[in-house]
Amino acid sequence: MSVTPADDVLVADSAVPDDVNRERIHPGRKRSHPLWELFDVEDGMSRCTLCTYQVKGKFTSTLLNHLFSKHQNEYRRIATIKQEKDSEREKVKAKQPKLKILADQSSPYWKNSAEQKEIDENLALFAGSSSFAYHLVETFEFADFLSSLNPLYKLPSRETLKKSVSTIADQIKTNIKELM
Repeated sequence: MSVTPADDVLVADSAVPDDVNRERIHPGRKRSHPLWELFDVEDGMSRCTLCTYQVKGKFTSTLLNHLFSKHQNEYRRIATIKQEKDSEREKVKAKQPKLKILADQSSPYWKNSAEQKEIDENLALFAGSSSFAYHLVETFEFADFLSSLNPLYKLPSRETLKKSVSTIADQIKTNIKELM
């Protein structure tokens, strides 16, 4: 590609066919950004309707940079419209249920499920290999923390965790003895 300095026009190299260029620039995709009222697109080139600027492609960041540097008033107007549109979109999103809420409404893992057992074992390995205080499993803060990571996981009691740590420690001792 080459840029002609006189009029800031970006010219496409003839080495790349036009149909290849069109495939790369999302054909048929709806242009919803308000800046498109100031640009026309033809043959893979975006053209400013306010001046002679044109550039290959439909990249909004490039076109916004042009508006910012050459047409400040239009840039501010477009930015205001975009902000209002985004604000409306956020209001609609706020009404849609979040995936986390749906997960919270699901049943917790069964006591003997593979998922529950795997997390229990990992918690026991962590507790046994660190200075973990077993009473923490009975605190609201720890339960809330784990719930934020996986709302379906049900924490074991302090005694159950101690038994799990003891069982895993015994397994590790047995494995070490067998290796000797």
